[in-house]
Amino acid sequence: MLGTSPIGIAAQLGLPFLVLFLEGKGKWAKLKEGWKRGARHGIYALLIIWVFTFGASTILTVFEDHAQLVIRNEALASENSILRSRIRDLQNRLNANQNGRDKSKREAIQERLGKFILEGREIQQDCTTALRCDGPREKWEKRLEKYLRANLNSSYADRFAAGVTHFGVPYEDFGQDLSMLNEFIKELAPR
Repeated sequence: MLGTSPIGIAAQLGLPFLVLFLEGKGKWAKLKEGWKRGARHGIYALLIIWVFTFGASTILTVFEDHAQLVIRNEALASENSILRSRIRDLQNRLNANQNGRDKSKREAIQERLGKFILEGREIQQDCTTALRCDGPREKWEKRLEKYLRANLNSSYADRFAAGVTHFGVPYEDFGQDLSMLNEFIKELAPR
């Protein structure tokens, strides 16, 4: 503090001259003769004062910096705790909202798949021959596959497309499609 301030520098430079002046009052002649000894005493005095001032200033600065760091560290720890609490609350709210949305979406998909099953059964009941069944069935399958791709991952649509057959009795083949939709509905049920 005092070591590098203008007052400190003036004190450091002026003190040896003051000492020399007080010691040498009326003894200027002797002082001139022993200027080397006096200069040496002045330099020693200046070094002692500078070392003391620098040391005290350094200790005081380090202590003040440490005290400020401790205060800031406590404030950051408190802020960190508050932010962690907010993050936990937001994550809990997000998870609750996400679970609610996922459940609602699953339920809507299950309901829509149920409607596809009802439509499929109506088409199945109208089927008496393959010729009469193919047109409505193909349209139904295309709409269903499009819905599966849009609302579920592509594995559902791929599994449905792989399971679709038109080789045996139309009524029986159609039953496989409908049972596959029932399996999808079961898979979407919450566990």
